[in-house]
Amino acid sequence: MIASSTEKIKSARTLAFEALYEIFEKNAYANLTIQRILRRIPLKKEERHLLTELIYG
Repeated sequence: MIASSTEKIKSARTLAFEALYEIFEKNAYANLTIQRILRRIPLKKEERHLLTELIYG
């Protein structure tokens, strides 16, 4: 998904927060949540690594 001019691309930290909310509050699986985010939102390599590290710890 490419962001439109009015839609701001979210940072890895914001995405990690949203993912952790889904994981802990909605009982989502971490690996599936990460995969869904990475398919949906284009992130640089470093941002992908940060997102994964923040979620897995």
